[in-house]
Amino acid sequence: MEVVDSLVELVVRHCLARGRITVLEGIFRSACYQQMCERLIAGHDGPSLVYYLDVSLPETLRRHALKPIADHVSDEQVAPWYVNNDVLALPGEVIRDERHSEDELVARILGDREGLAP
Repeated sequence: MEVVDSLVELVVRHCLARGRITVLEGIFRSACYQQMCERLIAGHDGPSLVYYLDVSLPETLRRHALKPIADHVSDEQVAPWYVNNDVLALPGEVIRDERHSEDELVARILGDREGLAP
């Protein structure tokens, strides 16, 4: 897993160094990825936005079923990845629950981004 962590961090740093808006999204268990995220935020001069989507396992599986990968990755494979309330506890982390639609989440992130100083 260490190689994957290093590669993720390297790619994010590369994008940020080129002035790109960079979204790091996925299943980032706090036990494995909190320090990496802390390093990325500390090493970036610009603003950083951090969000945690607090979704129950049944809702996670429902959403997974809608993805193209669902035919290749079963619910039984997804379920062990799930960790309830696994926030990264990073400064400014925004927690949104499953009642918010994808459109609402995107609007929130874009709104928060617009509110930042250039």
